[in-house]
Amino acid sequence: GGARFLRFSLRLPSASTWAALERPARRALVERSTRPFFNMQAVAADDPSAQVAFDVQACWFARLTHDLGRSDLSPLFCAADSVFFDDPGVAVGLRRDETLASGAPRCSFRLAFKAV
Repeated sequence: GGARFLRFSLRLPSASTWAALERPARRALVERSTRPFFNMQAVAADDPSAQVAFDVQACWFARLTHDLGRSDLSPLFCAADSVFFDDPGVAVGLRRDETLASGAPRCSFRLAFKAV
């Protein structure tokens, strides 16, 4: 279900459109693209190792599972991201070295356009 939600909600530009954007326009696009996600607060991040980078600073799913005493369930929500981005039909791949679910201060979303 989470992967389907991402497929419907996440709107990223093509690699060529992204490459043509200046840094301020890229940051604005990332912030617009993450705004529809009711379950998190995210900000664009500067990371030269990724083509698209943002940090999730708050995740309501991680907070809910923590408040319910079931933090062990938080990684299940993160798994939906992996299912989505690992799909060969999705134009970008995900590298995420930190997650709120694992106790980190953020979820680091680092995206790269896949070779066509």
